[in-house]
Amino acid sequence: MKISLFSKSIPIGNFSSSAHIATNSALDDLLDNLESLAIVSKDIAPFQSGRVYFQATWWTAVCPQNVQISVGKTVRVIGRRNITLLVELIPNQ
Repeated sequence: MKISLFSKSIPIGNFSSSAHIATNSALDDLLDNLESLAIVSKDIAPFQSGRVYFQATWWTAVCPQNVQISVGKTVRVIGRRNITLLVELIPNQ
């Protein structure tokens, strides 16, 4: 399939939900180089999405552990799945 953009044809491949974005993105660099702490702004139920405030913006977040995380708790960002952050509760909080 091709689309026309400013009189130039651009081939468009098949996209699937498992398509990955380049792993060396700016967010990945932030995760490696900066403090990766976030504040929960909407409860995160076990294996369900909530929201966190991270690096001056709000993100959807999921905890891959069987824990309930309440609003106001501090979590550590441990990864990213597309535009969803993966977080874990910081022990002894």
